Amino acid sequence: MLTEPGFKWNSILEIQNNLQDYRIVKQEVKKKIHFHVNAALTTASIGKCIQRNGLKRSLRLTYSISDLTTELFNHNLLKRILSIYPIDANIKINDNVIRLVLDYGKIAA
Repeated sequence: MLTEPGFKWNSILEIQNNLQDYRIVKQEVKKKIHFHVNAALTTASIGKCIQRNGLKRSLRLTYSISDLTTELFNHNLLKRILSIYPIDANIKINDNVIRLVLDYGKIAA
């Protein structure tokens, strides 16, 4: 086979180069997938921390990305409203009302 008169060594070298390129691309794709999976898991963990902020540890909490996005939207809206009007959000009496506003629109899971 390799000793046949019409055999081209260039084709073997091209195949080897293509395999090498394939392996490099495969490694790069693996790295990208690992990065995106790690980023998604990190985002979910940070989201849980944000949603858990200010609540007792003994309180059981259901978690969903939808609820987190709703709470963050409500938080930004509340922050904007409180910056316009002279209402102090840090007063202890406002904690329950602020929690109700942050939970508004969440899906019951």
